[in-house]
Amino acid sequence: SYTDVMSLADLARAHAALAASVQDLYARRAGLILAARAQGHTWPQIADALGMTVHGAIKASRMGGEPQ
Repeated sequence: SYTDVMSLADLARAHAALAASVQDLYARRAGLILAARAQGHTWPQIADALGMTVHGAIKASRMGGEPQ
């Protein structure tokens, strides 16, 4: 639980693991977006399906590589 006592090293390790998980999720989302584009879906269609703006969808499609 979050109320357990932890060292700063434990905190840093937990944070690094979460950051890696988040980066993996961003990469997976980018892959899905790019697959939708490859199948002929437009940016407005993709953005609408994801509940984001066209700009947000385009930006999300670029978050699969190195951290920005």
